[in-house]
Amino acid sequence: MATFSATDAAFSGFTLARSRPRVFLIWGLLLVAMSLVTTTATILTVGQAMTDMQAANQSGDQEASMRSMMTLAPYYLIALPLTLLYYGVATAAVNRMVLRPDDSRNAFIRVGGDEWRMIIVMVVQWLIGGGVVLGAMVLAAILVGVASAAGGPIAGVIVGILAGLAGVALVLLVAVRLSLALSQTFATGRVNIFGSWALTKGRFWPILGAYLLALVLLIVVYLLAFAVQAVVAIALGGGLAGVTSLFEPDMSTLASFFTPAMLVYVATGGFLSALALMVLYAPAASIYRDIAQPVTADVFS
Repeated sequence: MATFSATDAAFSGFTLARSRPRVFLIWGLLLVAMSLVTTTATILTVGQAMTDMQAANQSGDQEASMRSMMTLAPYYLIALPLTLLYYGVATAAVNRMVLRPDDSRNAFIRVGGDEWRMIIVMVVQWLIGGGVVLGAMVLAAILVGVASAAGGPIAGVIVGILAGLAGVALVLLVAVRLSLALSQTFATGRVNIFGSWALTKGRFWPILGAYLLALVLLIVVYLLAFAVQAVVAIALGGGLAGVTSLFEPDMSTLASFFTPAMLVYVATGGFLSALALMVLYAPAASIYRDIAQPVTADVFS
């Protein structure tokens, strides 16, 4: 059985960022520009509706919140396919960096067959994940109901806790066992949802460990970055309110949103997002490379 290093896989995203500084710089700048453009467009079109919904949620006015939600519905319908395209391009780019390191033109970014296949796989995975979560919740509710009827409230609580833990374990199992589907699809040029199940057989714990370690490292980086952003926000005169505004910005006008602190937040956020893409998607690609020795496929096959 082919082996891989869980530690190397966990650090693979950071390794990409360090070994490809030009690519990391380009991705960071692109994401900053995308953030500025999309935020500007959002504020100019539905900014006031978002502000109204935020105020309604804070005040507990459900009727006003629903009105704002209906106003925002067309915006979310447009944003969904754009979000899918973004992640399709991003996941394909990271897999290209790992599995086809010589194919570096345009900073590994393309829009073609690979990207559309990534989107298909992601949508199917989300549907499977949603089905697993829903099934686990329904089964847990049934078990809790039966236990409560047979043994009383305490039995229901105990069964509920056990069922919840079992549900989490089931979701993790399915997520890990299917986690190489994107990389396998990219490498072979064919949509393959369940081939990952065989590839991950007997490797669940090291793969899960690699993913968790990568996630913990990314969280640490984000916390350190936020600490710097908070200090900058306070230094720019916003005080603690300036820090809070980074999470609950005023989107009613461009001037109210693009404060000095927010501009710093957006600028640094673009590079953090570039790093996050590499850190979150590179481990699966590196694991697949090590255990499957993929055959590369033409980009537009």
